[in-house]
Amino acid sequence: MARLPYRGGGQRGRGQVAEGEIDLLPAVRALVADRRSGAHRQAVVGLWSGAQGEGLGAAQGAPHTMGKTARRLPMRLRALLLSGMMAGMAVVLQTAPIWLGQPAGFALAILAFLPMALVTAIHPRATALTLPVAALLCALFQPEEGWVFGLANGPFGAALGLAFRRGHTGWKAPLLPALTLFGGLALLTWGVGFAALGPDLRSQGVAFALAVYALFALAWSVLLTPIFRLLIRRLQQVMDRWIQTDPPR
Repeated sequence: MARLPYRGGGQRGRGQVAEGEIDLLPAVRALVADRRSGAHRQAVVGLWSGAQGEGLGAAQGAPHTMGKTARRLPMRLRALLLSGMMAGMAVVLQTAPIWLGQPAGFALAILAFLPMALVTAIHPRATALTLPVAALLCALFQPEEGWVFGLANGPFGAALGLAFRRGHTGWKAPLLPALTLFGGLALLTWGVGFAALGPDLRSQGVAFALAVYALFALAWSVLLTPIFRLLIRRLQQVMDRWIQTDPPR
């Protein structure tokens, strides 16, 4: 009969377990019977804990944790790649008036909000990296473009994507983007001193300028919200699979 070393004294008969001994034979039989079910792993841990006074919980959980981390790593890399791609696209669109001229460059600059809207709708956490990086790169080409994207175009696109992500419908859908754009235009005008819509409305009074900004932001948001939602519904499924699917092994 398999036992731990006996340290007691006295005589004992065959099959008897003396005081202070640990009988391992039933546990060994259970290990053999449960090999296919995987229960032998728990039994081994129990035997080791009983004989040595130490558990193996940390070592047993480590492979599972490492496996989850290994699966998350490609997803994070894809999200980082998506951020870089969208930031680059936003910079190209926002700075189009510099390298393409008018009016084609201005038409492309209007669309600079789209990359931010896409990245926010697909992977919201990536927005925290994409927005400042794109604004900084735009500022390297021309400081005004960096301010416009960082305070108006970029946040407006992020608000569009966030409203879609949260499932806002009806009148709520354009509300968050409109408020975000209104705040950005006001910051550009009174914070940076930049004529946000072309003509400088500060000479007309604060109330008049704020009313114009509010009407423009609301109209622009109402116009672009359904267009963006139509676009994102066509792209989101493809991009989700690209970000979340594990690479082939």
